Amino acid sequence: MKPILNFLMIAVVMVLSTHTAVSQNWNKYQKPSNLQVEAFVKEVFKDAANKEVFNRTSRLEFLTNALQNRVRLTAAEETKFDKTTNLSDVKVFNLYNTSLEKPLNFDIRNFNPLVYDINWYSNKDQFFKIDGSNLILTVIGQYIKQPITR
Repeated sequence: MKPILNFLMIAVVMVLSTHTAVSQNWNKYQKPSNLQVEAFVKEVFKDAANKEVFNRTSRLEFLTNALQNRVRLTAAEETKFDKTTNLSDVKVFNLYNTSLEKPLNFDIRNFNPLVYDINWYSNKDQFFKIDGSNLILTVIGQYIKQPITR
């Protein structure tokens, strides 16, 4: 009976440690702090940041939520996302900062999703392949609650 109990304990430990390792590697996007969100907004909105974002509480909350809760970077098999739009093919969102350009190389530590003209208001998930890698950028759709019918 004791060998069976030892085997079960070892099996449980292995399953739990595997799950922990997979969970930690699943999302490679580091959730930005509020200070980083502020820096991202300033980079993209430049002189219009106060007028367009910081003085509009609901817009700041929307962008903060989008950056902190709706962005994922995950590893995927190359063939699984063959027909996915490359991030390099997405236009730069330079409406407020005309000198804004795409980074020459993808750097996960300094990645600012606001640089790209992504439809942040879509209620559908969007997928973009990071060129030269096996990473997929997922922007989770903003799910709109259905009105209650009476």
